Amino acid sequence: MASPVPYVSSPSGEAAVARHSGRIALFALFLLAPWPLGCASPAAQLVLALVIVGIAGLGLGYWWLTRQEFRLQRDPLFWILAGLTGWTWFQTIPLPEKVVANLSPQAVEWHQSLRPAAAEILPDEAATPSVRSARLPLSVAPLESQRLGSQLAAVTLLYAAGRLVVGQGHSLRLFAWTASGLGLALALTGIIQYLTGERERIYGYFVTDNPSFGPFVNKNHFAFQMEVSLGLSLGLWLAEWRRGGWRSPTTIGVFFALGLMIAAVVLSQCRGGVLATVLATLLVFTLLSFQQVTYRRWVGSGLLLLGLMSAGWLLWLGNEPVYARLATLWHGEADNRTPLWHQIWRLVKIFPLTGCGGGAYTIAELATRPHTIGPIISTTAHNEYLEAWIEGGLPRLALTLLLVYFSLRAAFISYRRHTDPLDIGVFFALAALAIHSLGDAGIHVPSVAIGATLLVIYAAARSSYKHCDPKAGRPPTFPSILLACVLVLCGGGSLIPLGWDYMSDKWQQRSLAAATYAQAVECLERSLLWRPRNFDSWEQLAALHLLQGVEVHRTTHQSLAGPVAPLLPADLLVGGHATEALQAAVRASRAARDAQPLWPGPHLRLAALRHYCLQAEEMTTYLRRAQQVGLADPDVWFASGQVWAAHGVWDKALQCWRESLQRSPRHLDSIARWVAASPIQPEQFRLQGLPDDPLMWYRATPALFKADQASARQQWYAAVVQRFAQQSDWSNPAAFRAWADAYVQLQRYPEAIQVLQQGVQRFPDDRLLREQLANQLDDEERFAEALLHWRWLEERYPYLSAYQHRRNATQRALELQQIINQKTPD
Repeated sequence: MASPVPYVSSPSGEAAVARHSGRIALFALFLLAPWPLGCASPAAQLVLALVIVGIAGLGLGYWWLTRQEFRLQRDPLFWILAGLTGWTWFQTIPLPEKVVANLSPQAVEWHQSLRPAAAEILPDEAATPSVRSARLPLSVAPLESQRLGSQLAAVTLLYAAGRLVVGQGHSLRLFAWTASGLGLALALTGIIQYLTGERERIYGYFVTDNPSFGPFVNKNHFAFQMEVSLGLSLGLWLAEWRRGGWRSPTTIGVFFALGLMIAAVVLSQCRGGVLATVLATLLVFTLLSFQQVTYRRWVGSGLLLLGLMSAGWLLWLGNEPVYARLATLWHGEADNRTPLWHQIWRLVKIFPLTGCGGGAYTIAELATRPHTIGPIISTTAHNEYLEAWIEGGLPRLALTLLLVYFSLRAAFISYRRHTDPLDIGVFFALAALAIHSLGDAGIHVPSVAIGATLLVIYAAARSSYKHCDPKAGRPPTFPSILLACVLVLCGGGSLIPLGWDYMSDKWQQRSLAAATYAQAVECLERSLLWRPRNFDSWEQLAALHLLQGVEVHRTTHQSLAGPVAPLLPADLLVGGHATEALQAAVRASRAARDAQPLWPGPHLRLAALRHYCLQAEEMTTYLRRAQQVGLADPDVWFASGQVWAAHGVWDKALQCWRESLQRSPRHLDSIARWVAASPIQPEQFRLQGLPDDPLMWYRATPALFKADQASARQQWYAAVVQRFAQQSDWSNPAAFRAWADAYVQLQRYPEAIQVLQQGVQRFPDDRLLREQLANQLDDEERFAEALLHWRWLEERYPYLSAYQHRRNATQRALELQQIINQKTPD
């Protein structure tokens, strides 16, 4: 039997207006937040913070007028959120080195090894340099921690304000209808986008780098948002069925909308969202089974009908790619996060107690990456709990787990006390979010965080049945004062940093649209007035000054370094007339290094431009720092080689370039052009600068030799084929193609055909290998053999008309050859 809820008189007058206004603002915030791309931009987050502060003001007004705080002072969820906020902000406070050394030794080691004891001195500065600070924060990325702290402060304030304006949570049905309407609108938006084929364009205008769905740049974010609406819509459907029967118009309408939402989640191809939905459904049905409710059977029947309805939508809207992607779930071919988690476990070992800092995962992961994984910046650990441990250490991990526990507990208690199917929906949504967070990232998206916070608000409000009676006395008690102080701190801690971020981002965006260097520099300097520790802005400013300094010699430099030249700091071909611009680049690089020493760019620029300083460290020291934090980055090693080459130290340049090429071959052409313009001989380059890979030797040939170096080129190709022959069992079809072409360059055509035949035997389905073999057989007038391969290519690739033409030409050549052979006497 449900526990009775004590009667609390309804507020009237000004208190009622404040409460109803706050509730309307709360629903409007939830309803509108997803549409501007999930409110992930600084401008959108500032608007959200302003609305939240407004709701908090209405909630505090209601509290002051009625003295009803709905046990907020004793709410563990509120204090957990406040604890997460406080801990994240605490990580940004500079502490003595001795204290940090005991809590986070790696942070101190980086502070001492990546920042010089005395800063560089430029000619226009005082002779006394600034010294390295003896205090440092626990976070290795204080600015990112401040941003996360401001977002958590906004969530904490939203939770407290929501608890005040929703009261006992009697408006849950209205919230469920709001969520159902939002979910239906999002589902239709995503389905329309899917059917039009605009998977990488939002609203037909905003281009994304990855497949998007609905108004979200990532399909996982869409699934997270839909889980909130799915849970509340499920509860609403069960409540309407229980109240009006399954034939009720509202029951049928919510049923069809719910099926469409599930179909949209499946069509988004977010396998984590599908799996979380299924597991949350099983968890809810298990919950009902243990409760032994009388309507368990029709709940099971309803879920079965819902599955059939969703399957019908999918059969109508889906296609083969969707089914193939979902099939990887039961075929065991889905993305396995285990290798990623195993790799980033090193961060837990490095920062086990206090973490690397809120929001600092990306910076710490790059600085400690042991091997290259391509030009990929890992923005998330794809596990919110593991990421909480990495960024916040044991305190944040414990608080995160407690947050999940008390949220689910509140929803469960609410259902036991009210036996309302709407509470089942709240529990479903919270469970789906908690499960999905095990393998994907999405709860940090502002719109998803707002939806999850509202779920927790209603779960806590409906699970709490003891409320304080209105008090006549005006003076608040000490707990009330403490609570008011926390709310004020949360309001300031969210509004002020988010406002700084908005202003900084506004000027940063203006710099990108500036017409001249001078205008762009002015915009970036204004941006830095708002966020002086934004190393990204300092990096952009240093790059602008560097581009100004090298503009005269841009063409010469790009002929050596290739198209990546403007992104790298080693253009040292400038004369004395550019001294002022390059000194400004040094100044900006120094500031970027001090703001974020874990980024290799400032160290590389300082290494390249140190001779413009009156006092600076050795070039080797700067390069060592860059290589320390960019050990796995081939760009860092390539730029280091450029710095050494510009100073004529070719042996060290070759060592750095070899390290770069061992990580990735993308700078091979640029390196070969540098070597071609240097006194280095090709043999020395092959032995010291290139990895022991003949495929890479072959690909370096066009940039390494000029047209008049035929003899040297022939010797190079001879070394290539000799090295290929030492290991004939290559696992890459490109190796066979290069090997054969090297024989062709040496005019050893029979060996080239043998190599190609060996490659086709090893890789019978490789199109380019067969095409090269067929061409070579044609050149050797072995038309009968070539015809077999042209026919195979024509049958396998009928849409490529060139193969049909080549097959016809070879057929005619074979017929002509046979006629000539018949007329020619033996």
